[in-house]
Amino acid sequence: MVWATERGPLTVQDNGGSIHLALFQRTNYEGDSTIAFGVSGGEFIKWKIHLEDVGLELRLTDHKLMYSLYFSDPWNNLLEITTNDRDFVLNELERPN
Repeated sequence: MVWATERGPLTVQDNGGSIHLALFQRTNYEGDSTIAFGVSGGEFIKWKIHLEDVGLELRLTDHKLMYSLYFSDPWNNLLEITTNDRDFVLNELERPN
């Protein structure tokens, strides 16, 4: 991936490509691990709407290559929903309600 550097991430995936684990080395990082789920652009928008409807605090981030939603579940586990369908999501976010 174009965002990879000489420091990582170290990536591991299954033969079918349906499971992908990316391990990033960070300095000056205080926090827990984040579990990320990759989805299509349409699924990303559906998740955003659902998570807002149930009252979760979301952080929407445009990584310029992909979009991510960051949030914590009721047990304070850090989660991310991410999509590579950046253009689709950008168009949906700019669409008037």
